[in-house]
Amino acid sequence: MPGRLEGKIALISGSTQGFGRGILETFVREGAVVLGMDLQAVDGPVDGYPEHQAYQIKANVAEEESWKKALSTSIARFGHAPSIVVHNAGWSYPNKSGLDVTVDEFDRLFNVNVRSIYLASRVLIPEMKKNGPGSTVVISSENAIRPGATQTWYNATKAGVSSATKSMALEFARDQLRFNTICPTSGNTPLLNKFAGIGDGPVPAEIIKAKCEAIPIGRLVEPSDVANVALFLAEPASSIISGVEILVDDLIPNSPRPLLHYKNVLPRHPITKQCSPADTWKLFTSNKWSVHWIFRYSHTQVSHYHSQAHECMAVLSGTARIRFGVADTSPDMEANTEGTAHEAGGVELDAEAGDVFVIPAGVAHKTHHTRPAADFALLSPGTGHGIEAEDPQAALGEVQLDGFTMMGAYCGGDWDFLAAGGVFETVWAVPKPRLDPVWGSSSVGLCKTWMGSGVAARSKI
Repeated sequence: MPGRLEGKIALISGSTQGFGRGILETFVREGAVVLGMDLQAVDGPVDGYPEHQAYQIKANVAEEESWKKALSTSIARFGHAPSIVVHNAGWSYPNKSGLDVTVDEFDRLFNVNVRSIYLASRVLIPEMKKNGPGSTVVISSENAIRPGATQTWYNATKAGVSSATKSMALEFARDQLRFNTICPTSGNTPLLNKFAGIGDGPVPAEIIKAKCEAIPIGRLVEPSDVANVALFLAEPASSIISGVEILVDDLIPNSPRPLLHYKNVLPRHPITKQCSPADTWKLFTSNKWSVHWIFRYSHTQVSHYHSQAHECMAVLSGTARIRFGVADTSPDMEANTEGTAHEAGGVELDAEAGDVFVIPAGVAHKTHHTRPAADFALLSPGTGHGIEAEDPQAALGEVQLDGFTMMGAYCGGDWDFLAAGGVFETVWAVPKPRLDPVWGSSSVGLCKTWMGSGVAARSKI
């Protein structure tokens, strides 16, 4: 079967390590021929690949001559200019006050992070326009959207290139050139060493721990996480998507939007430690999310996903483990519930009364190891596709909770129950809700953390 980038030529800056190396390996695997450029590279084949698949050149992205060299190398070796460009090269200084940044550090920061993309655009875009559809992917940063206090000028460079990328998406839309930005959170790359102010080598465990605790899914972004998003933005399947920023902090397989886990946000009864179904119904419906069911879960639930609806699950009583992002199609419902989610790109999270999960369409999930033990049952009136009662709030006030129970709510449609996991390109088109089920229009919730808005937003460019 042909790869998703079969026959394409891709140019990747900062290609020898970190996100850049991960993107290079993914693109080659999907059929592209790749030209890498890096200050640490030596002209010749990329280690581990024949030169007709992956070639690299030594280059300084802050110099125009390096981009001219990249263009001429692409034409000489592969026949024409690249149709895919990934701007991954970046630099920063150790965490410190913006007032303590030296002039030399400031100049280098803007040269590598901003000037490089300006120079590349001058050299490459005229040639890309001649060759038809093309895609440029800029690796920016979460800091462009949610800036921190100790990287003021780094944040400025990333916000700047994110803005410029959106402008170029508009300017060159009629030329069939697309421009999108990926904004990862803390990654398992050498840049983490730079932020921490340490040299090459392993980052101390306490720094890793602190970073992971600040990320909802509890781990650093891996090169493969960013590479998978870059692959989608580079391939023809995303041909309608341009001018978007995708935040890569909680992304899990099959979804361009992050899973959201709100810990202990629902009030609990001081004695029973349970949440009120009626009060939770009122909260969700006030934010335009339709409550469909309350289920009591048995020990393990079948792995499934919803293809056309985003889902909100509120834990009303008990505790459990929920595995997100890795589908389990085994006929043995108890099989494969532990130990593989992280390795396969998903995540396992502890769930307890008071927690709320906002699950993007397409994300597989499987609940297991529920406590207290109980039999599976529908506790709310109806068939599970809406609260069938004249007064839903009053009816839910009569529901008796026991075992591990959750309330499910949906935005914009009914739910389906499908095995495996959704298709990334399809679930992107499921419209983004206007309001978060818990936080409404607040920047705390999905209104600010979920990129794009589905079909409506995609048709603008």
